[in-house]
Amino acid sequence: MAMTLPFENDNMKITKKLAKNSLKSNKNRNIAAIFAIILTTMLLASLFTISTNIATALRMQNIRTMGSDGHVAIKYIDDNIYNELKNDSSIKKISYGMVIADKIGNPELEERQIETWYMDKIGLEFANCVPTVGEIPVAENEILIDTKTLDALGLPHEIGTEVSLKIQRKGNEYQESFILSGYYESDPLLNIGRIFVSEKYKQAHSSELINTYTADGSLAGTVSNYVMFKNAFDLSGKLDSLITEHGYQWSENIQNPKATNIIEASISPAYQSNGIVDDPIMLLSFSVAIAFLVFTGYLLIYNIFQISVIQEIHFYGQLKALGTTRRQLRHYISLQATSLSLVGIPMGILLGYLFGCVLAPMVLKGMEVSSDIKVSNHANPIIFIGAIVFSAITVWISTYKPGKAAANVSPMEALRFNDVSGSTKKEKNSTNGGKIYRMAWSNLWRNRKRTILSVVSMVLGLVLFNTVFIFSQSLDVNKYIAGKLNSDFLVANSNYFSMQYYWKNAGIQDELLTGIEMQNGFEKGGRIYYARPYDGDMNRLEGFSVQSSNPSNYSIHTDGYPRADVYGIEPFIGSNLNVLDGELDFENFETGDYIIQGILDDELTAEFQIGDKISLNYYNEKTNTYETKEYTLLAKVRADYSNTSRVTTGLTFYLPKDEYLSTVQDHSIMSYAFNSTDESEQQFENILTSFGEQTGELQFESKKQLAEEFAGMTQSLTVVGMALSLLVGFVGVVNYANSLITSIIVRKRELSMLQSIGMSGQQLKLLLVLEGLYYVIGTVIGTLILSIIISFGIMRPIINSLTWFQFDFTIAPLLVAYPILLMLAIIIPLATYRTMAKESIVKRLRTE
Repeated sequence: MAMTLPFENDNMKITKKLAKNSLKSNKNRNIAAIFAIILTTMLLASLFTISTNIATALRMQNIRTMGSDGHVAIKYIDDNIYNELKNDSSIKKISYGMVIADKIGNPELEERQIETWYMDKIGLEFANCVPTVGEIPVAENEILIDTKTLDALGLPHEIGTEVSLKIQRKGNEYQESFILSGYYESDPLLNIGRIFVSEKYKQAHSSELINTYTADGSLAGTVSNYVMFKNAFDLSGKLDSLITEHGYQWSENIQNPKATNIIEASISPAYQSNGIVDDPIMLLSFSVAIAFLVFTGYLLIYNIFQISVIQEIHFYGQLKALGTTRRQLRHYISLQATSLSLVGIPMGILLGYLFGCVLAPMVLKGMEVSSDIKVSNHANPIIFIGAIVFSAITVWISTYKPGKAAANVSPMEALRFNDVSGSTKKEKNSTNGGKIYRMAWSNLWRNRKRTILSVVSMVLGLVLFNTVFIFSQSLDVNKYIAGKLNSDFLVANSNYFSMQYYWKNAGIQDELLTGIEMQNGFEKGGRIYYARPYDGDMNRLEGFSVQSSNPSNYSIHTDGYPRADVYGIEPFIGSNLNVLDGELDFENFETGDYIIQGILDDELTAEFQIGDKISLNYYNEKTNTYETKEYTLLAKVRADYSNTSRVTTGLTFYLPKDEYLSTVQDHSIMSYAFNSTDESEQQFENILTSFGEQTGELQFESKKQLAEEFAGMTQSLTVVGMALSLLVGFVGVVNYANSLITSIIVRKRELSMLQSIGMSGQQLKLLLVLEGLYYVIGTVIGTLILSIIISFGIMRPIINSLTWFQFDFTIAPLLVAYPILLMLAIIIPLATYRTMAKESIVKRLRTE
């Protein structure tokens, strides 16, 4: 309750009653104000809804791609280390999982990567492997399997089905029989089969499940944990503290590479950042969007309350004459604003949430995410809290000045009020002052602030509309395709396209490629060879490293040098590489004495220069020793989606095929790129689709697919951008209409006086229409100037720096909008005049 100041009348109840009566008597103003608050809140709620739902969807994609939830993953430890870590006070939840087999030897599963685990309930929940049918294994011979693995084994989805498996563990193979206790739906984003045994099985085979990973590389018996801390802030610090405080070294922060107390652990990509908080560009973009929407809402709500104050200015003067204080008048305005907000904000939040839920899938479709990821429309409290806070701030800012103006007006000023702002001009004699076009121009500047705000509101809406259109039109299909594919077709295992190419023998069969090369219409093609460790851990024996003088800049191998992703390429692949530095001399390259470095967008590359000697460290399985080979850097090329595994763990290099195959023992073909004649493109689309259906694993990308994907992406972005821009533009139009209507309403008596001394109705209508046209002229000039400045000064460098964009300036949306404004400039004044003219001139002259 507000405190009554000394010598101040305690008439707060009267103030509330007056505010209530004002709300009842100003229904049109109330409707306009509520509509403005709804629109502002709707825009803010839409922004928060889209942002939070997209962030959730992207996080879910990372979780599903990684195969488990949890802030961090701790791998290859034993039960003793797990028991030390599990009770740490920083941990909210920790899962337990033990690898049961190095491999499942069933021939039916040769083409599918299978992991065999025991996991506790938390582990199954994190891994999203809780049985959808049946129960978690309990008895020693019970087993839980995913549906795709059951299909590969040729087994029915029925509880109680007998499952025979060849379990390979530490060099031995065991033929074992299990009973299916449950199964769960395979995740299309994770092309890995998972089999789970019971805790009783783990205990019964405990003598075989001893962690010998560091000695022989066997995964059987290793324990892995997913950890959920109490919050997601500073996960790197939390993980480092968790490990070091128990006397171990974290693999990402090794002090002594030869130490034996190193724990392999990593932060989940789903939690590697705290959203926009950790991304300065995203934070700035979000802040600018919020500020823009608040300013747009301010223009609209301020205009409405300013109109209300102007219309009731004589009433405020009478209240001041009766002893009402400034504070009470401000409270009178704020009570009305609060009452209207209590109606407008909830409705705006509901509509904004629904609108955001509709737009979020379109935004997601325009992003580079899997089609299996869908937006889940969660009613996140952040949506409602953010929208309420910023909407309330907008209403408060918008009503502050009108409230202050009402509070500061004196009784005499209220009686003399004529809607004129700014400095008083000296009178001058002129023979041109009576020209209607000059009168209209002069009337426009009687209230400079309102005129400027109205024009600025329309200009901002139209410029945003045009800018979004330029952005969507600047998406370049050729650059998009070139950034992802530099041949007509790219063929690989399905795991490659889901960015999970990280185990041995996951490549494609050469027989399939030979079949492709024999087809009519085939032109040229080439293979990319790449051997990744079985478990994705680059510390395994065959992982490359490169000798560097600045190892701290990169992800580190256990030998203390940066990790290296090394690919073997055939000549066709080399001919399609995008050279950034140096010259590709294929004759020299094929000698095996030279190496090519692949450059990623965010990679530090200044260390190696053309002509430098580069030493690669690798493990020779034939001699069971680490060896080093030296190459001369021939060129630097762009490393992109078409010539990498799409998941890099270190520096990227390319060797000629023969040199590469002589160095590594795993000759897996990661991918195959080829060109075809234009006439046979559809033929190869059909052939590759058929191959994929037959093998169940083979997939492909083509320029045709990417062009269709691009079309869908641009359409989604355009629809979303235009929808939001139209809302903002609509705010500008409403402000424009308000300004025209207000200008006529507050001058109703003055306009009647002009008619009483001889101005005809036609002349008066012309005067009002000209005022509207002047608004349009100002808007046209403002939008053209600002669009050019923003487009060429800000948008062009930003757009041209983006991978798939090429700046394309246009003012087509403005040319569509201008005729609409012209029509409004004619229709609104005439309609308002018609309403005013229903009263006689005498009655209008008596209006105070």
